[in-house]
Amino acid sequence: MSPAALLALRERTTCSVEEAADALGISRGTAYRTARETDHLDLARRVPVIKVTQRRWSVPTLPLLRALGVEPNPTPNSTEDAPRHASSVEPSRRSTKDGKPDSTRRNRLA
Repeated sequence: MSPAALLALRERTTCSVEEAADALGISRGTAYRTARETDHLDLARRVPVIKVTQRRWSVPTLPLLRALGVEPNPTPNSTEDAPRHASSVEPSRRSTKDGKPDSTRRNRLA
């Protein structure tokens, strides 16, 4: 598998068994046989597979990329970049569905 194809996998959450086998350097038949017998593609690196239907298998890309030594997409490390949860916002600064601050709505209802 080309380096560009590996980097493209970073954008996806899953890939096919064929793509994972190509990335791991094993044959398609070996990949499917190992997946059927153990629920993993590569026992040494513990790359899991998910049986979607009777005939369809999927491979999560995060464990696959880690097994290959490829850094997954960067995630925000600082709290400034991370999205804030609504409960972490002060109640007076929350807004309602109509876009008005929560305190205005409370005053109207009182």
